[in-house]
Amino acid sequence: MNAIYLRAFGGVEQLVDGLQPRPVAAPGEVLVEVGASGINLADTYIRRGAFPIEESLPFIPGMEGVGRILALGEGVGGLRVGERVVFAAPGSYGAYVTIPLQGAAPWISLAPAPEGLPLAELASLGMAGRTAWGLVNRFVTGGGKALVYAGAGGVGSILIQLLRRRGIEVVAMAGSPHKAQAVRALGARAVEYRRQPLEEGGFDYIFNGVGGASLARDVARLAPQGHLIWFGFAEEAGAPGLPEALQAHFMAAPSLHLFNGGLMSAAQNRAAYGELIGGLEEGWLRIQIGALYGPEQIGEAHRHLESGQSQGKLVLMRSLT
Repeated sequence: MNAIYLRAFGGVEQLVDGLQPRPVAAPGEVLVEVGASGINLADTYIRRGAFPIEESLPFIPGMEGVGRILALGEGVGGLRVGERVVFAAPGSYGAYVTIPLQGAAPWISLAPAPEGLPLAELASLGMAGRTAWGLVNRFVTGGGKALVYAGAGGVGSILIQLLRRRGIEVVAMAGSPHKAQAVRALGARAVEYRRQPLEEGGFDYIFNGVGGASLARDVARLAPQGHLIWFGFAEEAGAPGLPEALQAHFMAAPSLHLFNGGLMSAAQNRAAYGELIGGLEEGWLRIQIGALYGPEQIGEAHRHLESGQSQGKLVLMRSLT
């Protein structure tokens, strides 16, 4: 079957179609036929060569998805061939992925998934969903007020719902009236930052996946002993002015945290999948799907994501079941 390969670092033209032979599940591995893959902003960083990876070119990108088990390697128990699973693993833009259950990087994970839930929503849990769950469960210890950047995005929209479920008042940044409407539908107050600056403060938690100069501004928005959580760099990898801002607000005792969902433990991954899948089944969690793409449209999907105009989760579809 065919897969999407990255043949060289650069533009979307480097994402090309190629044949992927069916792999063999080695001992301790699970072979999965991919039905759908989440498309993440980190995928665009990897494509451009701006993100550390271990794979050698050419390779199959992608980090999360949903599919069915084709084969179980020796020593794998508790799963069955034909079972639907959600996963986080390299190569989800392919037709197949092999997922090691032991000895792999902490973020590589897998969990059984119910048959009745939409593929596109399940494909969004391995990275976007786990990241949102990890942010909430590591840093939120009680009530209060939170600011969420990119509230209409794949991570932000799930994060809003998890925070609201824990009784947190949520204010979310939105880049357009349509995005503002989407975050309001999730129970957050929206700030259209391109039309009006955020003047509100007193936040107990700020979840910033943007980076850049916004981090220094966020320090002044924190309540005393508030938490600024930096988990991405959609704007830029640097943080100009941040040391000076922390020094200027020293007496308010702000806390700065760096978060990498790739370091979540196996137990945390299991708990994340359990709550997220349970939320989909119970109806309190909604995955906002922005657009579905076929393999031949992957370049268009990356351009859309990089434009900053996308809303909700973008998903690469290979199967309808």
